[in-house]
Amino acid sequence: MHADCSYSSKKSSSTPAEACALPASEIIPKVRRIIPATLAFAVTGALAAGCGNGGGASANSALFRAGSPFTKAQAIAYANAVNVRATDVPRLQAAPYKPRAETAAGPFGAAIDECESAAVRAGVVLGISSQRFVHLSLPLQSVGSGVYYFKGAALAREYLAAADSPRFAACVKTIASNEPRTITREGSKVAQPMFSDPRLSRLPVSLPGVQAYGLRLATHSPLSAPGGTEAYTDFLSFVKGDAVITLTAIGKTHPFPAATERRTLARLYRRAQAHSL
Repeated sequence: MHADCSYSSKKSSSTPAEACALPASEIIPKVRRIIPATLAFAVTGALAAGCGNGGGASANSALFRAGSPFTKAQAIAYANAVNVRATDVPRLQAAPYKPRAETAAGPFGAAIDECESAAVRAGVVLGISSQRFVHLSLPLQSVGSGVYYFKGAALAREYLAAADSPRFAACVKTIASNEPRTITREGSKVAQPMFSDPRLSRLPVSLPGVQAYGLRLATHSPLSAPGGTEAYTDFLSFVKGDAVITLTAIGKTHPFPAATERRTLARLYRRAQAHSL
């Protein structure tokens, strides 16, 4: 399918000409990258809007904020030790696009961070994300992780605790409902929202001795099939010291396989416990 795209948001990483010149084989990988942008609307880390610095974090990043309880070198080393790697998801392959490795936003992304308190937003020091790994044929899937550092353990815990509230859920649904990007299917003159009908639900996460939280954002997309398809983004997070570690798994039509998701999260947890920041 060729798409006649209209990106009305300035947050999009592609110009309309660039986006609409792509065949479906290239649009679909871009859509997988955009899904988290629509959900977290300032796509962060591996889900950053546009291609970033690549999979490794630079020790020179201007994003590293003053007042952090650890050095930049320590943050990079810990994230590299914990984050998702190719051996965790052998049936997937490294994404053809390179993620932005560093972000100043929290685990859910800059726009959804607006649903957090000002104090918690100000407490985010730095996020360092992994390479993303994808399944490029059906079923479309994508997974990656990030380690997000706060100015203290209390702020890290508060970030996750805030997500478990009706106010947060309502805020996220409002953000997703107001997403301005549209797309026009081939043969149609009617622009449709790239994503609509946001639904937020909690996912059970249980890890020994840590605060953990699971969140699923389901949306409807007009792409890929007559009548559109469902897109699912799962955020599975836990707190380790001053950091929130988040696995982000995306599935188109169906959620990302739960068994792979849980197994990969367990590996992140074991590595987080085995290393100290």
